[in-house]
Amino acid sequence: ARGHRIVGAELSVDAVEQLFAELGEEAQKSKVGSLTHYQADHIDVFVGDIFDLTRDSLGPVDAVYDRAALVALPEEMRSRYARHVNDISRGAPQLLISYEYDQSLLAGPPFAVGEGEITALYAGSHEIVHLEREELTGGLKGRCPATQSVWLLRSKNTPSSKKGVPWQMAGLSLTILLSSLGTSVANVALPTLAREFAVALQTVQWVVLAYLLAITVLIVGVGR
Repeated sequence: ARGHRIVGAELSVDAVEQLFAELGEEAQKSKVGSLTHYQADHIDVFVGDIFDLTRDSLGPVDAVYDRAALVALPEEMRSRYARHVNDISRGAPQLLISYEYDQSLLAGPPFAVGEGEITALYAGSHEIVHLEREELTGGLKGRCPATQSVWLLRSKNTPSSKKGVPWQMAGLSLTILLSSLGTSVANVALPTLAREFAVALQTVQWVVLAYLLAITVLIVGVGR
């Protein structure tokens, strides 16, 4: 997990018990609605029907790794599953594994899920990036040729205000730089101004103060 907290959903109790045994972890168990919650250091697993898992029970999600969930479902359930995961994860980015092969040669699971279906399922909520495709050595389950693909699903739900933050920071930094540069120039020019206008140096110092006041007001406006 590399310091990250992992949360999973699994239908099989035996698989979850085996997981914690292999990790050498003693899980604390509790009921969350119809689900059983297994909890240990840095890992939580909800056992039961994933459609019963809510966003409140799941909590904040930074990313989703779909290793074999989408491809384990028949076609008629995949659309509902994609919508549900997107909802409970609040549109978090996803790393998705899929397989492509002649479905008539193998009943599945895993089922064949091609690019067209992935686009139909996720294009409305995510930017889809195809990272890699490779042939499965020996085929799928040794029975038919197949390819495995890796997809990165980037969330489209990033608020527009966050997208503009780098440009806003750049503009604010440039404004501060120019104000500092202008102040330095004015300070250098003070003796010349005093001589040309035949006034005391203390008098022309008000020029710098007025300049700084104007720039400060503008910077506050830019910061909004």
